[in-house]
Amino acid sequence: MLAYFAVLTSRSQKTRVVSVDAAVVLVALVGFSRVYLDTHFISDVVGGFAARGAWLSAVITGLKSTWRRDTVSGRDQVSSP
Repeated sequence: MLAYFAVLTSRSQKTRVVSVDAAVVLVALVGFSRVYLDTHFISDVVGGFAARGAWLSAVITGLKSTWRRDTVSGRDQVSSP
C-alpha cells in the first residue's frame, strides 16, 4: 500500500520504479525467509501472497471508487465540522 501511495505522489518515473521494486523485493525476501527458516510451507507463502494481493486490489478499488464518487459529486475536499 505504501508503494501505491508513493507511485501516486511521486513525480519522477525513477522514484516510482524504485519504490515498486523495493516493495516487491521486500515482500519476496520475507516470503523466502519464512520458507528458509522452516516456519511455513511454500504453499502457505504462495497462498499468503495471493490473499494479500486480493486484499490490496480490493482496497485500491475501494479507494479509487471513493475518489471517483467524490469527484463526480463535486466534493473534492471534505471539510471537517
